[in-house]
Amino acid sequence: MKKILLTGGGGYIGSYLLTKYFSNKEEYNVVCLDHGKSYDKLEKLVGENVELVRGDILDYGLVAKLISDTNIVIHLAGNRGEAKTLENLEQSKKTSVDGARNLVLQVKKNNVDKFIFSSSYIAYSTFLKRDMPLKETDKLFPDDNYGTLKAEAEREIIGSRVPYIIIRVSNIYGTGSGTREGAQSVVDKFIGSAYYDGEINVFGDGKQGIDFLHIDDLCEAILKIIEYSETEKIYNIGSGEIERVIDIAEAVKKSFGEFGIGNVKINCIPAPKNKIWPNKWMSIEKIFQEFRWKPETSLYEGVKKTTENFLKDRRGI
Repeated sequence: MKKILLTGGGGYIGSYLLTKYFSNKEEYNVVCLDHGKSYDKLEKLVGENVELVRGDILDYGLVAKLISDTNIVIHLAGNRGEAKTLENLEQSKKTSVDGARNLVLQVKKNNVDKFIFSSSYIAYSTFLKRDMPLKETDKLFPDDNYGTLKAEAEREIIGSRVPYIIIRVSNIYGTGSGTREGAQSVVDKFIGSAYYDGEINVFGDGKQGIDFLHIDDLCEAILKIIEYSETEKIYNIGSGEIERVIDIAEAVKKSFGEFGIGNVKINCIPAPKNKIWPNKWMSIEKIFQEFRWKPETSLYEGVKKTTENFLKDRRGI
């Protein structure tokens, strides 16, 4: 049995990983460390092999206690995206960098087998035009606060010489566990706009391309990494291709039509400052070669599934 400490397990990705992939699985014994805002819902969805602990990764004593009997640490805790990071930049810095440092100190002290850190492809850059696709060997040139903090956390982890695996994750979308609001990616925002406003606003001409990955595909990749014996590795986890924003809007419109809502309008509007950036996607050749992992959910399949779950929650279809 693998004893896992999961940080940020009450968040969007962590709670889905817990409820769908870890809960009631005899091969996993999981302790979830989170501030606990979603625990009232989450505790009804997890089995006896999952323990929910309220706390902070900055709490040295608590982290030391939890890691003392752990094989694997999966570190998902942290803000999602630039806007959340800027709400309290100083606290974001503490959580991202000091939190990572606190964890790796205990990982090293307790000879933990593996430390898995969820970074982001934003660490490569956001606005800088670069050769595509992005590879794990490419240098990091983060140009926003969120990407900078992810890159700093990576350096902290690599420099600590713990047995790490870093995953650089693309834009994740999908319904999740139901304990928190969705990922709030472009996909999720378009679905919400289509339902509440009857229209979808696309910045510019919509030809901007983004790398999207369904949450189930991400979780499947994490499970493979848990079982992998080697460490000191970095992997890109994305779709390996780009989807145009206008095509995502069309997929949402089509999926609504399949559920009897056929009047969704798509508008192309002028883009605000810093809302248009170069096309960006990652190579997933490395993780495919080493794990034979690749995404199984097509964009339209994922959009339709996400739309269906959204409408079930609101209309009971």
